[in-house]
Amino acid sequence: MAVTGTLALVADDEAGLQILNIADPADPTLVTTYATAGDAEGVVVRGVYAYVAIGGDGLEIVNIANPSQPVFAGQSGAGGEANGVALYGQYALAAGGGNGLAVVDISDPTEPVFLAEYATADFALDVSVAFNHIYVADARGGLVVFAELGEKIYLPLISH
Repeated sequence: MAVTGTLALVADDEAGLQILNIADPADPTLVTTYATAGDAEGVVVRGVYAYVAIGGDGLEIVNIANPSQPVFAGQSGAGGEANGVALYGQYALAAGGGNGLAVVDISDPTEPVFLAEYATADFALDVSVAFNHIYVADARGGLVVFAELGEKIYLPLISH
C-alpha cells in the first residue's frame, strides 16, 4: 500500500490496483479499480506515477494524475518477476523472487528499461530503501543489504 495526499493505493493481488479516497479516515471510499497486467503485489508512488509490482509480469507504471481514470504508462519485465517495489533516484528496485533484486531505469516512466539483476540466497519477497542502502527480505535467506554508492549498485555487504 502507498499513501499520497488524500489517496491510498492498494496492491490487491488479482483485483489489481485499488485507489481509495482517505480524506475522511473514518469513511474511506473507493475511487476506482485499475486492472493491472498481473497480480498486484506491491506499490509505491512518486508524483503522478504509481509503480506496481505485478508478480510474474514485472513492473507496471500507472499514471494517476486523474485518480478516477488511471492510465497505463509503461511496463518492464523487471527481469521476470516483481513481488515488491521501491524507488531510489531514477531507479525502481523490484524484489524479483528467485531472480533476486532487479533494477529498472525509470528516468522516463513511459519507457522503463531493465538494467540488471543481483542474486540473493533464496526468494526476494520485498525491498525497501533507507540510509543509502537497499534492504531485501529474502525468505529463508533472511535480510540482504546492498550498498548504493553514486550511480552503481553493489553486491551484498551483509547477508544473514
